[in-house]
Amino acid sequence: MRTTVTTSTIKVILFSALSGFLFTVLIYAIDFETRILRYVAISFFYFVLYLWLYTKYKKNNFFLFITTVATPILIDSSVLITYPEIIPLRFPFASIFPLLGALMAVALIARLKLLVIWLAVFCLGFFAISHTFIIPSISYNILNRNPRKISDSIFNEKFYTVKGQPVELKDTCSSTCNLLEFYFVGCAPCEQKLKVLKEINDAYENKSFSVFLICDGRYTTFEKFMMHQQKVEDPRFTFLFDRDSVLFKKYELKAYPFEILANKNRTISTQLGFEQSAAKIYYRKKLELINKIFAMNE
Repeated sequence: MRTTVTTSTIKVILFSALSGFLFTVLIYAIDFETRILRYVAISFFYFVLYLWLYTKYKKNNFFLFITTVATPILIDSSVLITYPEIIPLRFPFASIFPLLGALMAVALIARLKLLVIWLAVFCLGFFAISHTFIIPSISYNILNRNPRKISDSIFNEKFYTVKGQPVELKDTCSSTCNLLEFYFVGCAPCEQKLKVLKEINDAYENKSFSVFLICDGRYTTFEKFMMHQQKVEDPRFTFLFDRDSVLFKKYELKAYPFEILANKNRTISTQLGFEQSAAKIYYRKKLELINKIFAMNE
């Protein structure tokens, strides 16, 4: 009897660990439209996994619960060492969802109908609150946690117009407030952010505000840059081409999009990256900062 129990326990551990590992790796490799869809899928998977393990091995206890949720939590917690930049979004926040899924399964098996109902209501509410408030807030704070410092010398650098003419940035940034957006064609976050930049431009249509889209020549040929400029078809944007990869060579910029918000030719703030989930917060915060720049010049 003892051997049977031991063998069964080992099988539970191995199957749970293997299936949890494969699913967790797969689910984080999928590009979901919103993060909450990924977390809903995680909760559902661990709900089903727990039910399957219970049906097969007849173990509805604390051991089975811990075995079921241990793998995703261990994987998530590995970012403490490998990728601390995404804390606390990946860990501990994302680790809540396998716990919720397994807990729902425990309540269902125990036939605690009232608890099942309350858990279902809680999960739906938590999913909604996470999507609307928690995920956007955490994502935005991560993006602004360690702002990249760029000196005002960036405005002395030379870039190229859509006609191939060299210009110094300081000669083109004549507006009171200038937003410099560095990108490359094919960058998904850059394209997502472009939609928000159009909205910001709309908000300051009658003010001295300009947006410059500066494309890195390391990743994009001039021909592709021109095709992208024509595709955007927004005369309010000024397109420039970083033919010599100035941002990479002199300022060691290795990720996009990268933004500089400036008061004329003086850097006020920078931001590296963009999260679609935090788009509304980004829009609101950016307007607040732009308004402060205009107030400084009154």
